[in-house]
Amino acid sequence: YAGMIYEAGYRKQEWISVEERLPERSCECLVATNIGGIYQVSYSHRYKAFNALDTDEAKYAMLDVTHWMPLPELPKGE
Repeated sequence: YAGMIYEAGYRKQEWISVEERLPERSCECLVATNIGGIYQVSYSHRYKAFNALDTDEAKYAMLDVTHWMPLPELPKGE
């Protein structure tokens, strides 16, 4: 199903609509845009903006994000 990412252990993560809620803290996440692109970007809780950093000097591109999800955990080493 295209609306989900499956992590190790088959735990699913679903896309979250930006109209439903935004991330609760600054983080890296996956986003889906209105033109169908999927990107890994920074989210700034301070500026409530995707593809942004929390610093005043940071320049960022405004993306028309429709949905987001936390990054999946990295695979564990053997």
